[in-house]
This record gives sequence, C-alpha cells and structure tokens, in this order.
Amino acid sequence: MSDSKTQDANSGSEAPRVVPVSGTAGKGRSDFPMVSGELRQYVVLLLPGFSNLVLGSATAPIMATNSILGEDLYCLRYVGFETSRVQAEAGNWIEVEAVDTIEKGHALLICGGSPVSYQSHPDLVAWVRANAYRFNTVAGLATGGLVMAEAGLLVNHRAAIHWWNDAFLFDQFPNVRIVEDSFVVDRNRASSRGGTSTMDMMTFLLARDHGAELAESLAQHFIRARIGGTTKTHRKLLTDQQNTEQPKLQSAIELMEANIEEPLSTDDLAGHIGISRRQLERLFKKYLDSVPSKYYQQIRLERARNLLHQSSLSIMEIALQCGYSSGAHLSTSYRNNYGMTPSEERRRKAQFQ
Repeated sequence: MSDSKTQDANSGSEAPRVVPVSGTAGKGRSDFPMVSGELRQYVVLLLPGFSNLVLGSATAPIMATNSILGEDLYCLRYVGFETSRVQAEAGNWIEVEAVDTIEKGHALLICGGSPVSYQSHPDLVAWVRANAYRFNTVAGLATGGLVMAEAGLLVNHRAAIHWWNDAFLFDQFPNVRIVEDSFVVDRNRASSRGGTSTMDMMTFLLARDHGAELAESLAQHFIRARIGGTTKTHRKLLTDQQNTEQPKLQSAIELMEANIEEPLSTDDLAGHIGISRRQLERLFKKYLDSVPSKYYQQIRLERARNLLHQSSLSIMEIALQCGYSSGAHLSTSYRNNYGMTPSEERRRKAQFQ
C-alpha cells in the first residue's frame, strides 16, 4: 500500500495502525469490474479467545484479492475493546487499536472462536449496536454472530452461527432466522459458522465487489474445488411446514429423541410409525438429506456434547447415556463428527473457565 493512499484515506488526523495486505503489484488481472479506486478498509474486531483459523480464513482472501487484482484495494485494521492486545484461543496475542479510533470502514468483521470461550460483554455489544451504521457490511465470524444477535443486528435476518448455539439463539433471539448453511450474506449482514466457511463467506463478499471471475480466481488461488459449499456436522431440522405435512417423519425424529440410551433400529422406527423401512429412508433422504441411522447418531452425539459441557459425568457415563457401548466407541464417533475427542473438547473448555 503506497504512502499516498494511506495519507489520502486518513487526511486530517494522525495515521492509524493500518496493516498493509499487499499482493504482487503488476502481476494481477485487469478484467474484473472495479467499484472504485478508493482504499477499502476491513476493520477486524477481535473477541477474547478468537480463533486463529477463523481470523486467517477471513484475512487470507483479502490479501489474495489484492494480489490477483495487482493493486492494493483493501487494508486491514485490528481493533479490540478496552484493551491494547487480545489473546487468541491458542494462547498467542495480537496488538490492536481501540475501537473508538474507527470512524468508518468498508466492513466490520467481528471475529470470535469456540462457544466455550464466549462471554457476553454488554459495553462491547452496545458499541457494535451504536456503530454498525459506519460500515457497509457487518459480519459475525463464529461466535461473532452472537455479538451481532445481542446487538439486534440480525433481527429478521438469516444467520449462520456455530451450530451448538442454535438452541440459545432460538430462545433468546426469536426474530433471528437461523439457517443450516455454513455462511449467510443477507443484505448488509453476514455470518459464518467459523472455520473455513469464513473463507467461503469472504470470497462471496469480495466477489460481490468485483464479480464472479474473482471468486473463481480465489478458488484456484486456494486450490479449492468449490466455493460456497455447506459443510454439515450438525443435523438438518424440519421446517414448521414440514412438521405439519410430514407427520410420519416428525414422529420418527421424536422417537429417536426419546430413545437415546437404548437406540431403536431403523426397522423398529418404521414399525412404530406404521410405514416400511424403505418408505422411512425415502422420507429422510428427501427432506433431511440423510439416512435414519446417520441422523439418529447425530442426535445422540448432540446429547453427548450437551452432557459434556453441562455436567460432570465421566466420558464412560456419557457414552452409556447416549447409547454407546464404551467410552472408546463414543470417542471414535465424536472425533469423526467434531474433529476432536470428548476428552480433548472438555480440556479445551476448561482452559477458558
């Protein structure tokens, strides 16, 4: 980023801490539509316990866009609330500016992490609520979406937030429309469930500025086969309309939820609701994009995860309550679904208590 651009963007005041995200000048492409030549500022608000993976997934596409376009169109500013540095979930620290140094920006990215590290901060929420108008777009990354919800920024908006916050959001924010996608952009509000879905969301936002060809170039840059796909480690839920129109399917799900400690077979489920196994499998495939056995396991794993965070039961006790024959059996299924074992997740949670 050239000195002249920095001075022009901040004339009349002392230059703030701006992080250049330069690409390789002269090697970019010139066939992307440009909205303007103005330097666009992404303000990254780091929450305590933020995820390095989420942060990197948000900032890497911005840096790559400058490289692809051969011009420094975007810059980054890192801010924190009432602190000069913020500690990540992994233990490292990042120096930040105070939020009150920000006058406006192209977008505000509220960068969070795992729900186990999230703590509501009323003053921070109030700042976000009062200053959202200063940004063209406000985006919540992982638990950053909870800050947006608390600030009232997601009322009557669709939102994608880390799945195990869904029940909390349904109760506390009934006007927020939770969806199962890995990320959502709804008008000038955006949200991602975290992880690499944040990269997909950022690619979408940048392509909105510069066109679909940029999305393809970013996909090639990161050697990704598909941008914007939904990765689902959480189960799909029936809509209210489907609950009414598909009573057999709803009954099957209710049976699953009522029989977790001693799971029923698919044949038993079908028999209880009065249809054939094949008919039941067709219903799950059509409306839930799953098979009964896999959907049942996700319900059991959700229960295990809730017990893991809300009780002091041993892993073995949780396994037995959720229909697993041993702690090892639960650990294998849990790791395959969530990327870590129950013991690893419990240790991770303890670090932030």
